[in-house]
Amino acid sequence: MNVVIIGSGRAGTAIGKNLQESNEFSVKAVTNILIKEAEKSAKFIGNIDFISTNNIEALKYGEIILISTPDDIIPNVVEEITASNKNLKDKYFFHISGSLPSTILGELKDKGAFIGSLHPLQALPSFEEGAKNLKNAYFCLEGDYKALETLKKIVSVISNKYFTISTEFKPLYHAAAVFASNFINATAFASYSIFKKIGVDEDKIKEIISPLINGTVNNIEKLGFIHSLTGPISRGDIKTIKRHLQALKNYDNEHLLLYKTLSKEAIKIAEIINSNNNLQKIKYLIED
Repeated sequence: MNVVIIGSGRAGTAIGKNLQESNEFSVKAVTNILIKEAEKSAKFIGNIDFISTNNIEALKYGEIILISTPDDIIPNVVEEITASNKNLKDKYFFHISGSLPSTILGELKDKGAFIGSLHPLQALPSFEEGAKNLKNAYFCLEGDYKALETLKKIVSVISNKYFTISTEFKPLYHAAAVFASNFINATAFASYSIFKKIGVDEDKIKEIISPLINGTVNNIEKLGFIHSLTGPISRGDIKTIKRHLQALKNYDNEHLLLYKTLSKEAIKIAEIINSNNNLQKIKYLIED
């Protein structure tokens, strides 16, 4: 099947590269509001027949249209296409947004198209790294029945790892992904800020924190989320937690609420594996 990429972002280009290397799909057209960006994407994917800023003309080159624009631009693309086409029968339109449901493409469906979304659960820092990372990535798929059939074929030639969700859960799914990715950055930055505040050399902080983060991730992979929990909450060490709270109040009050919020979540884990009476006391202490 022939593929058109509208909006040559990192995700669309990385997916396009993998599809171009397969025997089942061929990327024929790439567009971008900036022609230079379209050209960069097309060069990386290779063997592109049509490189342009003209989305409507590009539609002629494929049955599958992958919309890889920023989220806020997707409705504009939909409006442009629907205004120029009365019949989109047998066309497949997919977007790559993590938070938006496929129903954002509803006007295209009204014109006969099949609609869906695919979102790779993977960091895509560049075309090159993105294309490599996708080979081990899970994809979240949602959309109408016919769309899902084709989406599964697309993913099968990239990583063959996917799961499907109901359309209404798309924003909640994306929130879950943020917890697993962006908020790790946020908590690591909180740790960095505190280390910096107590006078640790800024150049050494990354070296100090990284083994802790990597060790936790490795433990989760080996032991699972429940049995990999360590630290004072897992031990029911109320005295240590009291000292943490007091120190944060005295010297770093801006991170006190974050500490309490994350502690509540850690207590949920600890309660599964530990009946220590101190956990109830810790709850009261955190709520104070």
